[in-house]
Amino acid sequence: MRFAWAILLGFAISNFASLIYEVAWSRELTYIFGTSVYAVSTILTSFMAGLALGSYIFGKLADRYENPVKLFALLEIGIGTYGVGTLAIFPFLRYPFFFFHDLFEGTFLFSLSKFLLCFFVLLPPTALIGGTFPLVGKIYASGIATLGKRVGVVYTADTLGAAMGSFLTGFIFLPYLGLKNTIFAAAAINLLLGIAIYNFSSPRGGEAAE
Repeated sequence: MRFAWAILLGFAISNFASLIYEVAWSRELTYIFGTSVYAVSTILTSFMAGLALGSYIFGKLADRYENPVKLFALLEIGIGTYGVGTLAIFPFLRYPFFFFHDLFEGTFLFSLSKFLLCFFVLLPPTALIGGTFPLVGKIYASGIATLGKRVGVVYTADTLGAAMGSFLTGFIFLPYLGLKNTIFAAAAINLLLGIAIYNFSSPRGGEAAE
């Protein structure tokens, strides 16, 4: 049971980092796509679509994978790795953006091209982020008699971690750390969390946690 609560805490920390990414990536992408309602909506839609897709895919894998704790750890490591990678990927987005701007300016195709560009860049990390919820739900909500209560606890951890991440990023991290250091901090959280959970996912680690 202590191990289940440790996973739940890890999930809250994971969502804390995820909202750091969402706020920071939105800030960075607005430098490229602009701050219009359409640009911000494109970024948010891409982010939410990736979360939904990842939740659907890994929701299926959660019932088939023999060790969902290990898979959760691998997702965290993948999120952190891609988080660092965005610092190199995002600066290059201005080139296809300018290309589409010159080609489709003032048409629906320009809005569509921006959406697709943003969607495919954010799809990998947001799909991994979205996949953490069904995995933690599978790990923690193992008792059918109290399934509703346990899923509620998982969702509470999700929401609290996300709320703290968005608040601290907007009011503390970005103003005092800057954009790049904020993203580095989120990536470090994911990587360290993933490594720690991976160590506990081994039979020896699982037995030690009981």
